[in-house]
Amino acid sequence: MILTSGIFNHQEIPCYYDYENASNWVMNPSTTHCYGVGLHQYFSRCLYQRAMSTLTYELPEEINPYYFKWVLWHFGFITVFKSYKFGPAALFGTPKGRDLYYWPKQMLISNPALGSKALTLNVGDTCEILQLKGDFSGIEPIVSYTADQLAICMETWATQCKKSIAADFYGVETKAQAESMKKATDLAQSGEMDVFIDKDLFRDDGTLNVASFNRQGVYFGDKLLDDFISILHQFDETLGIANFNTQKRERLNTQEVNMGNEGSKGKLEMWVADMQKTCEKIKNNPKIGFDIWIDIRNKTENEEVDENVTEL
Repeated sequence: MILTSGIFNHQEIPCYYDYENASNWVMNPSTTHCYGVGLHQYFSRCLYQRAMSTLTYELPEEINPYYFKWVLWHFGFITVFKSYKFGPAALFGTPKGRDLYYWPKQMLISNPALGSKALTLNVGDTCEILQLKGDFSGIEPIVSYTADQLAICMETWATQCKKSIAADFYGVETKAQAESMKKATDLAQSGEMDVFIDKDLFRDDGTLNVASFNRQGVYFGDKLLDDFISILHQFDETLGIANFNTQKRERLNTQEVNMGNEGSKGKLEMWVADMQKTCEKIKNNPKIGFDIWIDIRNKTENEEVDENVTEL
């Protein structure tokens, strides 16, 4: 099989082409998408980093933090174990077998550095599964969906900016007159101080023998930028990232901000609490036994505030 990048190019995790095709079919069906693939990948990177930045990761030096975060957020889970050759390790693995609650009994680790054969680890014994959301799925669907929305929004904004330019239009009698006016306009816009044009463009009385009219475009780019911020807010709320509505035109007090944060961060707190339980298992497992910890960045305790005092 040939390793490729495909939709995983934005996080640079190699995968087999058949897995890429299967994932593309699920994540990107035949629906409306933006034309700027590069723009989509740009926003995908930004959204992944936006999500990953909400947490702090205390890892052993042997574990690559970038690989750890990308795998955890993209695939939704990562296998943590202790390698005889490399010490503390955290790698992507394939679940194998099921217990009473359909939880994997084993994890298969395939990595060239570990040998030609896949490494089989027993869950709860020689390895632990650190999950992001508890359902063995990452945030790729919401990232891909949101990146499409953001890319389409910005493509529309760029097109709208071009259309809003009030270009000058001229009606001429012949093609020669059109070419002469075009050349004169190019010279003027290039900075030429003196521009000479064909005398056939003038009438006998010295007036210009062309009809000039303007088309004033209607600009609604400000609404598109508001939509852009709204899409980001929806992404934050879906993942449980604290945010507040800065688009509110009237006064916004502190209590309203806190209510918005409380409503959104509950999901993220639940995910972190479950991951911290797994971190305790990793530490207390005699066959693993190293420290690893994940927590919410900029964690603050709830404080009582006077909603009439502070305003944004």
